[in-house]
Amino acid sequence: CVEVDDSDPDSGARVSVAITLTATACPCVEFIKWDVRDRLLAEPGVTEVDVRITWDPPWTTARITDRGREALRRAGVSI
Repeated sequence: CVEVDDSDPDSGARVSVAITLTATACPCVEFIKWDVRDRLLAEPGVTEVDVRITWDPPWTTARITDRGREALRRAGVSI
């Protein structure tokens, strides 16, 4: 879920992102949050980013897009 608040053009856009990870014990949580935040801050006009982890809805392999499945296959990951 992504929400953008750009109601104050003087302060830039504030972006809030809620992401679901594949596992509750994922050792990369902070890296993933940092990576998402860093990428969004590179967008013109974005001045603030809040990344939250959510478990609702829970992640399942059914949520992987066809493009994502192909990328995983190329990387040697079977689903």
